[in-house]
Amino acid sequence: MRMARTNLVNMLGMLRGPGTRAHLVRGAGGSIVVAGGARVLSLATSIILARALAPSGYGVYAFALALVGLLQVPAQFGLDQLLPREIAANEAIRRWDLTRGLLRRATQLVSLSTTAIAFVTLVVLWTAPLHLNRESLLTLSVAVGLMAVNAYATLASATLAGFRRVVIAQIPMQIGRPVVFLATVASIWLLAERRLDPVTAVAANMAATAIMLVILFFLVRSVLRRHAVPRTAWFETRRWLGSALPFSMMAGLGIINAQTDILMLGLITTSHDVGIYRVAVAGAGLVPMFLMAVNNAIGPTLAKLNSEGDRGKLALIARLTALSGLVTGLIVLVIFSVWGASLIRNVYGGAYLVAWTPLMVLSLGQAINAGMGPVGLVLNMTGYEKDALFGLGAAALVNIALNAGLIPLMGTMGAATATAVSTVVWNVLMASRVKRRLGFIPLGFVRPQV
Repeated sequence: MRMARTNLVNMLGMLRGPGTRAHLVRGAGGSIVVAGGARVLSLATSIILARALAPSGYGVYAFALALVGLLQVPAQFGLDQLLPREIAANEAIRRWDLTRGLLRRATQLVSLSTTAIAFVTLVVLWTAPLHLNRESLLTLSVAVGLMAVNAYATLASATLAGFRRVVIAQIPMQIGRPVVFLATVASIWLLAERRLDPVTAVAANMAATAIMLVILFFLVRSVLRRHAVPRTAWFETRRWLGSALPFSMMAGLGIINAQTDILMLGLITTSHDVGIYRVAVAGAGLVPMFLMAVNNAIGPTLAKLNSEGDRGKLALIARLTALSGLVTGLIVLVIFSVWGASLIRNVYGGAYLVAWTPLMVLSLGQAINAGMGPVGLVLNMTGYEKDALFGLGAAALVNIALNAGLIPLMGTMGAATATAVSTVVWNVLMASRVKRRLGFIPLGFVRPQV
């Protein structure tokens, strides 16, 4: 009993401490809780939307969100990745004028880019011969507005993360937005006697994002005041843009890898197939959930250990993360293999039952992804961004080629196969680069030496 009490006291002391381990544990724990809550809310929302919109309408909604993700990459220009790094570095040298200048320039760039992208996209949608029906055109047009609001909200979240408010930075968009969105959609669905259209669904998403943007604005203002950031600003625009470009390219390739299947399904097949496939994607996203949650917290620690030359601890953290991700991912994979079909039928409805087969293919690819560990994050945090960029580029080419070849032949199964194979290719390429640069591979099935 005394030993247990002592261990508990030591754990609480570690959590409250100012050291690296305390920051890592608190950040990882908070990120896991937020990610878990966000995933539950995301699934709840997808269930309501899938039932309310039916496969065809849900497919239009999913295609619109995929377009939002694609357009948001040039809109943000990698600033969501640059801000946390630069703000943290400025804090270390007390250059608050640089932080003020960076935030001003980032806001200006996002304003210009979102305006230009929104204008061009709307012109193309309404003038080009895309053969879209009116409902699809209206849905995609509203999605352009969602893209713009999303870009500002992401910028604000990145600012909070730069001031090491990692958990608080995630809560509005990952928890607050889905709660408001879910409540809005559920209310409309019930009040309208279960009649909902994709235009209204995207508009509700944009409204929820706008509310979170207001909250994020006040949180950022509070943090700036607490750190006494001055009104004077110093600008290093050329350096910032040079640093943001690789991040933007990686983000673009990442979105291509994540959204190619849905976008190409929407262009080649029907919105009904997209709706079916979106259910499979939502389920497969549960497999690497633990790995993704921990990645949000361990990045700064990996960078710090690399700068200190402590490759041993860096490798240990990466391998422990991979091992945890593999175990949790395999548990979800087994659940899907045994009860997946029943879960889809009972939760989403019989119309979505055919999603089980692509769900299994996608889940297998994601289980391998989880077992390979945080390979991309390790490269980015240790200064080998070009290697990560090469891996993403190669995987994107494989993804596009396989989707183009397999979707016309196999439909949703073709998209699932292409995505799973490209995911494995990406992980193998990244792992080989980590091995070459750092001398280890963070594989979940390699026992970490503790």
